[in-house]
Amino acid sequence: MEKYYITHLCKTLYGDTLEAFKDDYITREILDKGIYSLSELTILASLFSLMPSKKVCLDVGGNIGNHCGLFSRHFEITHTIEPHFEVFSILAANIKRNKWRAQAHNIAFSDREGNFKLYISEDGNLGKTTLVASDAARSIEIEAKTGDRFVQENNLGSVDFIKIDTESFEGQTIAGLSSTISSCQPVISMEWNNALTKCYFEEHSLFSTVLEDGRISDTLSFRHASPHQGFKVSA
Repeated sequence: MEKYYITHLCKTLYGDTLEAFKDDYITREILDKGIYSLSELTILASLFSLMPSKKVCLDVGGNIGNHCGLFSRHFEITHTIEPHFEVFSILAANIKRNKWRAQAHNIAFSDREGNFKLYISEDGNLGKTTLVASDAARSIEIEAKTGDRFVQENNLGSVDFIKIDTESFEGQTIAGLSSTISSCQPVISMEWNNALTKCYFEEHSLFSTVLEDGRISDTLSFRHASPHQGFKVSA
């Protein structure tokens, strides 16, 4: 497959070497600050230090592995999900290069199985690529499955932490993980800064169904200085 993007290597403040996309937003942040979303990663590292069980992490929306590097330091295994094939290829290479305790999977999570269109952001921020229909200049067809099926197929047992960054597709991702959330009671960190995600949660009553036993914290402020919520789901 011919490469569509130009990449180069970046050194992070954690000591990892990441292959990253030239002139992409996340790459510029790494070059400028040493890592992308440092404040979020710092909060998460503190959170992880308090968690009694750190066996399995699901990183849904892995991109090039900026967050996966942190997760690999705290969890026995991280399964990182990235549907864009070329981004996935870079992610897999970064996992191998840095010897992270992680596995990359070229698939998307949704509330149903099937093939979906993935709309590729080409405005200098590949992180905005989404499964939500958009006016993006380019789209590709990808495979999606529910997170519950993925957990079952890979015999993951207990899942302790789930990070979701799926660009307005967070609700569908949560819905497809309903059995896992119910049985494992994981800590969940997700984006909560757009109307589409909030609308899906309300229309499908996710707070009174999938997350009905959870405690919701408004104390975490994450990416792009936008308000997010971290979900601690517990009995």
